[in-house]
Amino acid sequence: MGPAVGGFCGAERAVLVRLPLPAGEVTPFPLLVGTASFVPDLGYAVPPGEWAMTVELELSDRRRVRTASLPLRVI
Repeated sequence: MGPAVGGFCGAERAVLVRLPLPAGEVTPFPLLVGTASFVPDLGYAVPPGEWAMTVELELSDRRRVRTASLPLRVI
């Protein structure tokens, strides 16, 4: 996993979403994906292409877990 090159920059409403989920179960969840560049050399937006992303989740016991790298296509 490399450094973060982009994300969402701006105001967010209701960023805390609680999803009660028993261990071992699967559920879809809302995810805001942004392409604002955090790297000046890339310009103001992450350029089109094949990228990867990870998602960090905070569990009810305050542990943070990160997903495996997920493919992301910017068009």
